[in-house]
Amino acid sequence: MILLLASALAGVPDGVRGFAAPADVTAAFEEAKRPAPVCTELLAGHAALCFKVWEGGRRRWVVPADLEAWHTDVAALRLAVLERGRGRAKGAIERLHVAGGPADARSAYLQIRDGDG
Repeated sequence: MILLLASALAGVPDGVRGFAAPADVTAAFEEAKRPAPVCTELLAGHAALCFKVWEGGRRRWVVPADLEAWHTDVAALRLAVLERGRGRAKGAIERLHVAGGPADARSAYLQIRDGDG
């Protein structure tokens, strides 16, 4: 497992993030004759797990050519995003209480400090 994780992390840029998208997200790209984003099923028939990457201060879709350039596949990309997300989340989540509310869980919310889910 450690070897697989090291291999998955090796070529994938740190700026790659996963996010939920409509299950048919790739159809719009195909109609526009643009490279479809890299996605995998998240919730059958309802949602896909897709990926975007920060590049030059902008976020763009990860496309199949990126996987080739990074020498990886969708399964390894998903694993890399999951593992890096765990690391970022460890110190980045804080509980904030709603001003004036009772000091219990119902009057609090969680916030990610870095702002990049």
